[in-house]
Amino acid sequence: MRLPTMLFAIALTASSVWCSRNAIAQGPATRARDERAIRDAGKAYLAALRQGDVKVMAECWTAEGDYIDAAGQKVKARELFAQRSEQGGAPVDKIASSGAASTTPKDVTSTSIRFISSDVAVEDGSIAVTGENRTGGCFTAVWVKQEGRWRLDCLREAATAPGNDATALSDLDWLVGNWTAESDGTTMHESFSWGDNRRFLLGRFSVRSPDGVTVTASQRIGWDPSARQLKSWFFDSEGGFGEGEWVPNGKQWTLRTTQTLPDGSKAVSTVAYARDGDDAFVWKSTDAATGKDRSVRFSRQPAGE
Repeated sequence: MRLPTMLFAIALTASSVWCSRNAIAQGPATRARDERAIRDAGKAYLAALRQGDVKVMAECWTAEGDYIDAAGQKVKARELFAQRSEQGGAPVDKIASSGAASTTPKDVTSTSIRFISSDVAVEDGSIAVTGENRTGGCFTAVWVKQEGRWRLDCLREAATAPGNDATALSDLDWLVGNWTAESDGTTMHESFSWGDNRRFLLGRFSVRSPDGVTVTASQRIGWDPSARQLKSWFFDSEGGFGEGEWVPNGKQWTLRTTQTLPDGSKAVSTVAYARDGDDAFVWKSTDAATGKDRSVRFSRQPAGE
């Protein structure tokens, strides 16, 4: 069993952390202390991981904590570290997965922490790593506070395959065309087309509410050569803007977005595009702060409509 690459991710919690405002009745000072404690726990874990200190790594997990890698393999974290301990331990460049022994963490983006209760928190984020094979992905980690210490209870990851600017967009070709959906009296239209030289996929959106108010937005999807990640940049008619990272996850694409709203506030959300045959897809959005989901099914419009 390989040690997971994404275990780096939970140790690199970004400074931009957004939390649920209404998740629990917890004072701001207490919440801030817990956020710092989680980040400190991640840093301690990363230090141990780099040194190959399996004893310290094991202590960063709960007794029953489990991990599922991008290939679907499930293992009890402490059992994995116990096996490594019996083997005498190993330096990080020998035990980190991803197919490249020299793999090291590069960047963690779109990271958010949401408190479920005073002693349970969920962290979501994206990661890019470097090595012989550059790759990236996303992760979800559950932190549990036990006897005053925050520990990992579970970690789930989804990784992207290495890509380049010539092929990164090819798997989204099915989105090209016009799409429509209706939900609770709201009408939504989406259209996608190729830009010059097929370097970008261009998206246009419109949402018409039951009271007749229409909001439009545009999006440009393309390959970011510096991050080696498929990204999108979007702008809406109300003055909001943001960017997101596209990660394939089985039969769907997951889009993690960071937005600046018209009032200047920030928002983080996760959007999934799950293909449903050739002429439909399910769009699902999850707000990182509130945890609320919204799901809509889009159907392809016939050419010419």
